Amino acid sequence: MPADTFDNVNGHFPIGFHIWNTKIKENFEEIEADVFDENGHAVGHKTFFAQKDGKYILQWIRQFYDKTNEHLAYLRFLGTDFQHSKDVFLTLSPYKTDLEQVKGNWVTENNFVEMLMYFTIRHIIPADWLNDRDQFLFPNDGYKNDTTFQLNCLIFALFHNQNRISCLHGVNHFIPFTESEVDAKEEFASHFLSDFLSGKNIVKKIGNGLFSNNEKHEIKFTETTISVMNCARDLWRYYHTMENANPNASLYDIKEYFQGRNDNGKMNASSDDQVYTRLINELKDRLRLLGEEIKPKMYEYGFLK
Repeated sequence: MPADTFDNVNGHFPIGFHIWNTKIKENFEEIEADVFDENGHAVGHKTFFAQKDGKYILQWIRQFYDKTNEHLAYLRFLGTDFQHSKDVFLTLSPYKTDLEQVKGNWVTENNFVEMLMYFTIRHIIPADWLNDRDQFLFPNDGYKNDTTFQLNCLIFALFHNQNRISCLHGVNHFIPFTESEVDAKEEFASHFLSDFLSGKNIVKKIGNGLFSNNEKHEIKFTETTISVMNCARDLWRYYHTMENANPNASLYDIKEYFQGRNDNGKMNASSDDQVYTRLINELKDRLRLLGEEIKPKMYEYGFLK
C-alpha cells in the first residue's frame, strides 16, 4: 500500500505486510505481492527481486569515468533507485558540493554515449510510489551490440527536460544540427555532435557498438528517431528566426527564451507564443514514443528487473 495512507508518514513509497516462517531456511530470488491503492482497492501485483551480486548501475557507469579529455558537460547522478532519478541531470555548471562529493562525473568525447545512456535509462520510466525503491542494475553485455538502442538513448537524452545544458555557462557541444539545417545567422562554437551524428571525425569506440573503428560510419536512425530529430529541427529553425537568437542555444536556452521566468527565477511552464507551444508539444510527443521503444530494452539488457 502507499506509505502516506498511514498516520504520520509522508513519503511516496510502498509498505508491505508479509508473514515469514523463520523455521524454513531457503534462498528466494523473487516474491510477488498484491498491490492496493490508498482506498484499499486491489490494483495489481508487484514482484520484488533479490539482487544477489549487489552490482548496481553506479558500478557500471564508473567504468567510463574520464579524467583526461576535454569536458563537454557534467552528468549529475545520485542513488541507484527511482526516488533519486529526479536528481539526475546534464549541466555545464555543476554544484560545487557535487564535485567535492563525486555526485556525478564529466562527460567527454570518450564516454558521452555511455553517459547519455545512463541519463536516459534513469528517465524513461517516471518514478511513482510503487517503483520508488526499485533499483537500476549493472546490465548484461547485450546493449554493446545494439547500436539502435545506443542511438535512441543518445537522442532521448538530447531533448529531455532534465538536460539543463546552457550556452550561458560554456560551450554547448550538443547541438545536433548544422547551421544550414536551422538557418542560423552565425557559426556554432562547436560541431562535435553534428559531426558525430553524420559519421565524421569518429574516434569513439564501444566494443562492437556505435563505432568499432575510426573510419567514417553511417548512423542508422529509426523512423521514431527521425521524427524526433525533425521536430527538434523545426523548433531550432523557428528559434533562429528570432532577431536576438543566440547561435549556440541549447534546448534549455530555447525553452527559457520562449517561456521566460517568474519573479522567483523559476522557468515558466508555458509560453504565449503559439508556434513555439505547438513545436515543443510535438517534440514531447515524439520523445514519449521514443521512450516507449527504449523501455523494453532496459529489461532485456538487465538495467531493470
